[in-house]
Amino acid sequence: MTVIKNSPYITFIDLLTREQHYLYGAAIRADCLDVVATIVDQNRADEALDALHEYINIDTDEARKTQTRLIAGKMLLNTGRGDKALVEYQTVLAGDPNDIEGLLGVGLALS
Repeated sequence: MTVIKNSPYITFIDLLTREQHYLYGAAIRADCLDVVATIVDQNRADEALDALHEYINIDTDEARKTQTRLIAGKMLLNTGRGDKALVEYQTVLAGDPNDIEGLLGVGLALS
């Protein structure tokens, strides 16, 4: 019991606010479904996209939101949903028209 009580992981988790717990959980869910849709079952791409959007909607960090949209676009391209990927990449470019990954993604989605 002493090992668990003195664990730095437990201490870290205890320090998180309720909102941080929710954000962390949403991030883990989105990451897992991204992997499932890309590698295991492409039919779950819409479910993964919903999870990624849930994460985007609750996160307050714009850089992480942009990165998550790029991840969503890549997942959508890998699962044959170029039309939806295009929307994700265009959203990234609306925030930064010079984003290299966003520009590349648009090109791939349109090809």
